[in-house]
Amino acid sequence: MQLNELWDNCLTNYVYVISCTAMTYDFLLTVDREVMLVWLSPWSAVKVLFLVNRYTPFLSAAILLYPMIAPAISEKECLFVQDSTAWLKTVGMLVAEVILVIRTWAVYERQGSVGIGLTAWTTVIWVGCMTSVGIFLRSLLYEPVAAGSVGALEQGCHVVPGNNIVFVSWILFMVFEAVICSLMVYKSATAYRADRSTAMFKAVFRDGTMFYVYLLALSIANVATIFSAPADLAFVLSMSVTNVIPDPASSDASMQAFAYDTFCPDDADDPNPARNRVQQNASGLEYLLGAG
Repeated sequence: MQLNELWDNCLTNYVYVISCTAMTYDFLLTVDREVMLVWLSPWSAVKVLFLVNRYTPFLSAAILLYPMIAPAISEKECLFVQDSTAWLKTVGMLVAEVILVIRTWAVYERQGSVGIGLTAWTTVIWVGCMTSVGIFLRSLLYEPVAAGSVGALEQGCHVVPGNNIVFVSWILFMVFEAVICSLMVYKSATAYRADRSTAMFKAVFRDGTMFYVYLLALSIANVATIFSAPADLAFVLSMSVTNVIPDPASSDASMQAFAYDTFCPDDADDPNPARNRVQQNASGLEYLLGAG
């Protein structure tokens, strides 16, 4: 293996370690709110989605760290490590998006037409995303790095670049986020005048909209990386960025979405449900979401 390939492998491993550290730090910062808001709440579909989104990254991290500590690793094991972590990341992002789509539907008062539209939109976009990811993963090859011949953070699996069709998934993700972000911005604008000083507005509208803007920026950065970085680094940097940043951000945004779903049940008979929910739940959300 050439020196530049060893450097790429070392860079990947460093980023994965940073990712694990960031996830652990975020977990310690938010575990008290999570226990009170999530673990002590009744079971629901949103609770299951939140827990899947929250804890699959830890499984992914354990798998990613395995090549760095294993005494020897085969090409087949490299294939399992990269494929399983890529799919865990993809499914985790999908689950996080489903939670946030549910929040978007909730702020539109759970209108049937909005729910049908969001369901169809999510299905179409994510089928395309997963198809491109599957094609991309099948095109990759892996070169195991022998333990003992290099440093601990340099051993593991070196990815040989393949088809860069993965950029399609990021473009679809950008389009998806643009539509959802537009819906949140529109609702934020209509709610701003009346509710801008409440915890509900800060947690649901302001932070939710900013999270969508962040995801758009992340998608643009990934597409730019895939097309501008050297072939042997494009995959490394693209996947590394998604492993480092989104987990803490998406878990916090998902917790906010869970809070909205928990504290704001459907109020079909209420003539002004959004206003009344804000007045009833603002103090609780300030503590649980840290939005004060």
